[in-house]
Amino acid sequence: MKRVLLVLAVSLVVLAAPSLLQGYELEPNVWKVVPECIWAGATGGGTWTTEIQIINFSEPSDTETVNAYFYPGDGTYWGPFEITTGLLKFHAYRTTNILSTLDSLDDNAAHAYYGRVGAVWFFSNGPAFTAIAKTQH
Repeated sequence: MKRVLLVLAVSLVVLAAPSLLQGYELEPNVWKVVPECIWAGATGGGTWTTEIQIINFSEPSDTETVNAYFYPGDGTYWGPFEITTGLLKFHAYRTTNILSTLDSLDDNAAHAYYGRVGAVWFFSNGPAFTAIAKTQH
C-alpha cells in the first residue's frame, strides 16, 4: 500500500512539475527577444534555420508595426527592419527562416546572415504580441 501511494505521489509531482517551471515566456508584450536564431549549414548536410511566428493580441491600426534588430554576437546590431504591419488581432505572421527574411530586408551588402547565430529583438509601437521560435534542421 505504501509503495502504491509513493508511486502515485511521485507521478503527481512529475505531472505537475512542468506547469510550475516557467520555461516559456508566452505573455503578450510590446517587445520580445529570441536569444538564439540560426541560419547555417549543418555538418552532415542540410541547413539549420529558426522559424518565427508572431501573433498579435491587440487591435491593429495602420501605424502599428513589428520591427526587429539582429545582434550577431560581435557587439554590433543590425536594423531595425520592418517585419510586418497592420496585423489583425489574433492573426499570425510566420517565416520559416528569420535570418533569411532579415537578409532580404537589409540593404547593407556587408551584412552576411548565412552562417550566423545571434539574438533577434522584436518590438512594436503599440500592439502586444508573442514571438514563438523553433529551430529546425
